[in-house]
Amino acid sequence: MDIKNPLSHTFYDLYPLHKSIKRELEEKFSAIIDRSQFILGQELENFEQEFADFIGVKYCIGVNSGLDALIISLKALGIEHGDEVIVPGFTFFATWLAVVNVGAIPVPIDVRPEDANIDPQKIVERISPKTKAIIAVHLYGNPADMPAILEIARRFSLFVVEDNAQAVGASILGQKTGSFGHINATSFYPTKNLGALGDGGAITTNDALLAEKCRKMRNYGSISKYKHEMLGFNSRLDELQAAFLRIKLKYLETHVTERRKLAAQLISVYNERLQNQLTFVRYSSEAAPHILSCLDTKGILSSYELPSHYPYCINDFHELLGIAKSYLPVAEKFARFQVSLPFYLGIISEA
Repeated sequence: MDIKNPLSHTFYDLYPLHKSIKRELEEKFSAIIDRSQFILGQELENFEQEFADFIGVKYCIGVNSGLDALIISLKALGIEHGDEVIVPGFTFFATWLAVVNVGAIPVPIDVRPEDANIDPQKIVERISPKTKAIIAVHLYGNPADMPAILEIARRFSLFVVEDNAQAVGASILGQKTGSFGHINATSFYPTKNLGALGDGGAITTNDALLAEKCRKMRNYGSISKYKHEMLGFNSRLDELQAAFLRIKLKYLETHVTERRKLAAQLISVYNERLQNQLTFVRYSSEAAPHILSCLDTKGILSSYELPSHYPYCINDFHELLGIAKSYLPVAEKFARFQVSLPFYLGIISEA
């Protein structure tokens, strides 16, 4: 690949990463076939402990998607019909969908221009007697301002849920994202920093009662077979994906370090080639860059077939979500002008 022209390359390619661990993946796949245990087995139990240790929490519950992780987390907190949940006005649709799927009302907050994360300074004015929780999304792998969010939550007795889908491996003053909230959700979609070879997700928490509720909910409301203690779901991270994730987790710290260096290098190259006409999202030193995002207000990249994460803000779905439009000028700007640039492990080393 020509590092001088990264825009000429494919947007995302998982092959370089998987090629480096292919033998390990194949060996694990063969071992699981021989063992013939595919649901709620030892691989999942081991992964849950290892991922909890990595994040720095007591409990991890593997589920089958990031969306289910959010829904189950909200239900475990007791969020229900008519409750309000503070959400960022610019993020992936699943964050808002999870709130609506438990019967609650998403209350959007505008985002910060420097990193597209929820703006804590604008949260308080939207809190009402119906507000029960704040969902903080670590967008593009950049940590949201958790100290400020946690202080607001403490003042108003609100729950905090981290949507850590894009930021596994990121930290704030040495503490991993996914460990700050009362309960937290992540996704293992294949393109994530820690991605499965299919769908998957997880919930992390330090609260034993919440962990127990989540374990029941992911498995039809049951811990013991046929003994159902609540209404639940079929949402279990399967043994194959847990095993693949265990392999990838071993290399995650190294991969996050590589992503930080790669992001800085590519931003420098892009700025040089495009004469500093793009405004890049600023990544903190402890970020785990997931998507290389910029604002292209001048249409510099219009001739390239590049995706936007995401071309809509919550106002574009207000009727579908059953809410009124809000004043979200920064979120609207990101939805209109944000462009994602080619960025993945191996993009530079390829021939």
